[in-house]
Amino acid sequence: MAIFDVPLSVDDLPKNFSISEGWYHATVVDAEVKDTKNGLGKFLKVDYEIIGPVHAHSHVFGNINFKNPSEDATRIGLTQLGKLCRALHIQVIDDESALINGETIEIKIAIEKSEEYGDKNVVRDWRAVNPNRPATGIGSGASFLS
Repeated sequence: MAIFDVPLSVDDLPKNFSISEGWYHATVVDAEVKDTKNGLGKFLKVDYEIIGPVHAHSHVFGNINFKNPSEDATRIGLTQLGKLCRALHIQVIDDESALINGETIEIKIAIEKSEEYGDKNVVRDWRAVNPNRPATGIGSGASFLS
C-alpha cells in the first residue's frame, strides 16, 4: 500500500532541518547529565521545545559542559548554566530535573556550520521572558555538579 500520493526520491528530500537564527520562546522539556566522550568530564544535555508561533513544537538540543579538565571549558559551561538558571528563575539548583519547571524562556539559536556533520542548531544564550519574577530555590538535595 502506497503511503504517498507520488513516489518520493531521497534526492529531493531535505538533508537536514534548521531553525533560522534568532530569539525564540521555549521551555526545557528534558535535561540529563552525561559523561563526556573521554570520561573526564560531565555535561548537561538539554532539550528545548519551541513554543511558537514560528517553529512551534520543534526541538533544539544543547549541551552545557559543567565539569571538565579544562578550567576555561568549566568556566564557560558554568556561566551558561547560570544564564539558563536565571532565565528559569532558579536560585539554587542541585538536580537537573529542576530545569524542567514549565517556565517559558527565550533562547538564542544560532547555526553551527560543519562540513562533516551538516549545519545544526545550537543554543547560544538564554533570557527570562518575565525578568521581574522572583527566583525560587529548587532541588532534590543531591548535587549533580560534583
